[in-house]
Amino acid sequence: MSSVISPKFKVAICGAGITGLALAAFLSSAKNSSDIQIDIYESKKEVSADGSGIAVWKRTWQVLKQLGFEKDCTERNIRTPQEGESSGPIFRRSDTPDNAIDFHSHIMPYGPMFLSRPQLLEVLQTKLNSDNCKIHTSKKVTTYELASNSIKIRFADGSDTTADVFLGCDGVHSNVRATLFAHDSALAKPIFSGQLAYRSMCKQEDIVSKSPDHPALTQTRAWCGSGKHVISNPFIHPATGQKFINIVCFDNIPGGPGVEFEEWSAKVDVEEIQKLFVPGEWEDNIITLLAASEPPTRWAVHVVQPLPYFGRGTVAVLGDAAHAMTPHQGIGAGQGIEDALFLGRLLTHPTRTRDNVPILMEIYNEMRVKPAQRAVDKSRRTGEMYDLIQLKGEGMDLKKLGEAIGTEFSWLGLGGVEEDWMRAEGMLKEKLGLTKTK
Repeated sequence: MSSVISPKFKVAICGAGITGLALAAFLSSAKNSSDIQIDIYESKKEVSADGSGIAVWKRTWQVLKQLGFEKDCTERNIRTPQEGESSGPIFRRSDTPDNAIDFHSHIMPYGPMFLSRPQLLEVLQTKLNSDNCKIHTSKKVTTYELASNSIKIRFADGSDTTADVFLGCDGVHSNVRATLFAHDSALAKPIFSGQLAYRSMCKQEDIVSKSPDHPALTQTRAWCGSGKHVISNPFIHPATGQKFINIVCFDNIPGGPGVEFEEWSAKVDVEEIQKLFVPGEWEDNIITLLAASEPPTRWAVHVVQPLPYFGRGTVAVLGDAAHAMTPHQGIGAGQGIEDALFLGRLLTHPTRTRDNVPILMEIYNEMRVKPAQRAVDKSRRTGEMYDLIQLKGEGMDLKKLGEAIGTEFSWLGLGGVEEDWMRAEGMLKEKLGLTKTK
């Protein structure tokens, strides 16, 4: 008598960034993942990451520890997060050059870990099980179509493939989201936040030669002004030991959120940021810092409008594809990692079948839409505080503004990921009629 081998449950992931690899890690490393085939489709020629490093706050660390990150960090001499309060940036009003003043010494509710994006991607790739997970590079997804019992995924090279579930981790300019919300262009496309971010760095020695006691040399600083701010962070390059200062300048352009901005990113001259922070309007510390900086990359910060759902049927979006936000609390990547945990666990739950995937998507929505969108709102409000918009709108003085900034960050010291998962699992059992009645 011959036995019939059931076909694999095929999961396709669009995007091999942080969220996509975290999702694949949870799927491929699950105890009962032997019936799953995971294919990750990455548009670039290799798995790589651009942009600033990420802060790993408490909930994100609770998630990463489930993938064994504590051991990985120890082996790589990476400092892990610390419970309890820790010193944060010094906030300073800098657009009053004759009366520049520190107004808030930030105490963070948790001692986060800071990881470069390449570091995080490298560790996540070690979590993938080669028996059931494969990365396909140079495969740009353009769209997908729903069939009766599968999903047809189309690529820019003219090829296509099929899957049982399709998960978009393809960033703010997501083609998966564009198809999922093709009926509503306002949700399908990202919108310009109204902010430009200029990312650069300088050598500490260049600052020392001009201003040996410059405040940016010793501690992270937020240099705040009306409609603009600068974040500076001293660091030592791990490979060379050379000392640098990371610099990010933010500017709110006329017209505000939603206006069209042609270039997503562009390399620009230092003069462009120097025109934003001019002598006489900003203190000398800022003028010195920017004069020493390398030519920056200008990013037009785009966000995703609040989506009514992240998953429907057998398709979902995660990370920036679902809730791209401004960077003012450093929580965007962490929110994507949380998405990966919940959807990864749901799709590898022992009760999962091909037929009940839409129910799993309902629970994913219940657990992640509102929390992620609260994070979006907090990040936006924090940026407004940095740009002193709160001073104008609410008559807030600098002392109260500093207290408000501290309040906005307080939630980052909270955990509770496992408790939230227990709630999700309870919802799943209830929807499937598996709860015991007395």
